[in-house]
Order: sequence, then structure tokens, then C-alpha cells
Amino acid sequence: MSFSDETAKFIWYIMKEAGVEMPSFTSIKNIRFGDLAPESLLGQGEGNDGTPCWFIKPSQLLKMAVSHLKTSNDLISSNKSKRWRPLHCLQLQFSGLPVAVRQDQHNIKFLAASSDIEIFVLLKYIVQDLYNLKRNRITAYAKTSRDIVVTSALAICVCDFNMMAEASNHLRPNTNKFCLKCNIDRSDCINKGEQRNSTVSRGILERLQLSGSKELRQRHDIPVSMLHWMFLGIGKHLLKVSFESLPENGIKIAECLIESLDQTSFKEKINKDLIRYIDSRQGKDIKHYIQIAPYHLRIAGLSKRKVKLLCMLAEICRLLSTKKEFQNQEILMIKNKIDNYLPEATNVYPSLLQKVKTHLSTHTTDDIIQHGPPCAYFEDGFEKAQ
Repeated sequence: MSFSDETAKFIWYIMKEAGVEMPSFTSIKNIRFGDLAPESLLGQGEGNDGTPCWFIKPSQLLKMAVSHLKTSNDLISSNKSKRWRPLHCLQLQFSGLPVAVRQDQHNIKFLAASSDIEIFVLLKYIVQDLYNLKRNRITAYAKTSRDIVVTSALAICVCDFNMMAEASNHLRPNTNKFCLKCNIDRSDCINKGEQRNSTVSRGILERLQLSGSKELRQRHDIPVSMLHWMFLGIGKHLLKVSFESLPENGIKIAECLIESLDQTSFKEKINKDLIRYIDSRQGKDIKHYIQIAPYHLRIAGLSKRKVKLLCMLAEICRLLSTKKEFQNQEILMIKNKIDNYLPEATNVYPSLLQKVKTHLSTHTTDDIIQHGPPCAYFEDGFEKAQ
């Protein structure tokens, strides 16, 4: 398929306005790009109640890139009012790309979103299209002016905690299980329990005789995202209890320190509202402030022992969010740092024992061994794309 005159003129105009090197009109018109008709690009399905839904086929996106994929499941807000209305959203990345390129917004592709259709009804159609692609393959047109055969597979599914519950638990997010990865409870949350397995879960399903349950999925293929575990999880929790521990005028001092901060070299600016409204702050705010917080909060009157906790977490955060590969000894070093941090944190702040994200820290190095560095699959790129 080639461009019509009208489409070619539009592309020629956009290129001219963008100031790029201009090809001839004829060369634009004769560009071959395959079948990208709407009926080929979109798939149609329906929810459990018969509500129709549409999605973009990953196989068609792969006509533009040859790679393995990974998907992100998330809940976002479908409006800007004070009443939060959840909207399921599915996106994918081309995971065969270098990490820096992979996190570029151009390489994060929207697939589907709905406030009415369950997330795994949507995902079912996406996965089915990938299965069809794996079995049948498709032909695409490469820059080398020749046809190529394209196939792909789903590499991993990256989730925040709620979506992880949907993906890996037969009792859905309202389950009483403290951890979806292992058998542990709140009383022993800083330790890792025996890993859950699908055989036991199938036995539970048979005994409960649950109907309409989801197909069981491998939990170890679903890492918890770096964004929601570290920055919006243990990072936010520690900062919040640290702010609450400041002396009477400590909050004002910390706010003044943020306002006086030279942020000209900062990629993301930090606002003093982070302190008073930390529960509603974004992960990127906490990601940057956690590195500065030990200095600010010590000046603001936080005790040395509590500042030391902030330093320990800041170092763990820096290692996990910046390194693109890990040697075995580095993974062991991170595990030791986490093992040292958890008992100290829960001794100083016993309330942290009630946080699931505190326990998920014990599984971090397992996820690195299974899936690679967290910066290769954390959800920051997906969140920005939303």
C-alpha cells in the first residue's frame, strides 16, 4: 500500500514545518508501508457482560519494530474531578531496545483502556494476538527495501501492587493474603517466606469450587514495578514518618530549605508542598527528594538514627534506579543493604511493619535475578506516557 496524494501532501507539509531535510514529493508518495487499514490495525472483543471493546493489535505495531514486548497494566484516572474514577490501561514496550531508548515515550505504545471492561478481559485479546503472531508470523516491509518476517513474544508483565494482585491471585485484590509472592504474614514481614506455587492454588480452587476464576499465572513472571514499590512505597512511607518525627518548627525549616534549593540542574523540580501533601505526591518527586532528605531533615532537627535510615534507603534507591546491569556480588551487596535496612527501619518506626511494600523489599533481588535491573522494567516510562 502506498500513500494517496492527499496523505503525501500532508506528510510533506509536516516535514517542511519541522525543518527536516525534504525528500521529493514522489518519493514520499511511493513509500511502501504495508496494510495499515483501520480494520487491520484494530481488534474487537467484548467484556463479560457483552460490552464491546476495541484494542490496537500488537502484531500491527510490530510492522514498525522487530522486538520482544513487555506490557504494563495500570489504573489511571479517567477524569480530572475530585472523584477518582479508575481507568484500566494497557501499554507495551519494545523490550529488545537499549534501556535508554526503551524508556523513550516514542517506544511506549498505547494498546487499550476502559473504565468498564476488566483489565484481564482486555489483556486476553492482546495476548491472543501475540499468540497468533508467534504461530503464524507476519510480513513487514523493512528500510532495506525488502520484506521481512516478524514474530514476537510477551517477555514480562510489569504491575503495580493492585494490578499484581489481579494478575497473580485467584482471589483478586481483596484477598487476605499479605504477600502475593510467598507465604508470610504481617508479624514476620521483614523476612521472606516459602514461595507460593500454582499447584497449591489449584488445590484451593478445587476445594472452594470457585466458578469463573481466572487462569492461574506464574507469579515470578510479574515483577512489582520500581516506581510503586520504591518511590511510592517504602520511600514515601519513610519520608512521611520522618516528617511526622520532626520537632515543632522542623516542617517550616524543611520547607525553607526546599525553597532555597538551587534546582537549575534538576530534571524534575521539587516543591515545598511535597512535605505537607506527601500522600498525593508523584513518584518522581520522591525519587529526587529522597537523595536530599537526609541533609535537609538533619538540619530540621531529625535525630541522627532516623537520618541514618534515610541515608540507607537513599543509597539503595540510587543503586537500583541507576545501574543497568548487576554482577553477582553487586546483587549480594544490595541484598545485604536491604537486609540491614528492614530491621532497623521497623525498629525505629514499628508502623512500617504494617506496610506490604516493606515486605516486598525482601523479593527485590529475586526480581533482579529473574528479570534484570529494575530500570529495565520499572513503570516510570509508562506512567509518563499516560
